[in-house]
Amino acid sequence: MEEAELVAGSVTGVPRGTLRVTAPSWAATRGMLDMVAAYRQRYPEVVVDLSFEDRFVDLIEEGYDLAIRATADQPPATLIARPCARCRSSSRALRNICSAAVFRNLPRISPNTTAS
Repeated sequence: MEEAELVAGSVTGVPRGTLRVTAPSWAATRGMLDMVAAYRQRYPEVVVDLSFEDRFVDLIEEGYDLAIRATADQPPATLIARPCARCRSSSRALRNICSAAVFRNLPRISPNTTAS
C-alpha cells in the first residue's frame, strides 16, 4: 500500500520527500537560509536535509541529490552541472591588523593598480 501511495504521489507532480543537499561551510549564510525557506514555502512536502562540509562528497555513494560547489574546474563526466551564480572572491586585510614587521614595509596597493 505504501509503495502505491508513493507512486500515486509522484504522479501528481507535487514534489515530496527528502532532498539531500551538500554545500561548503562558507555557504552557511543568511542567503542560503532564505533560499531554503523559500523552497520550503513553495514545496512544503519536501524536507531539505542540508549538510555543510568542506570536502567533495560522492553524491551517489553517500545518497545526496544535489551538491552546491564553487569551482572553475569541469565536473566529472558522470555528473550534470549547471552554473547558478557567478562568484567573486578577494582577500583583503586591514593595514592596522597586519602589524608584523614583514607587513609594515609593504607598499600600499590600490584596487586600481597592480603589483609589480
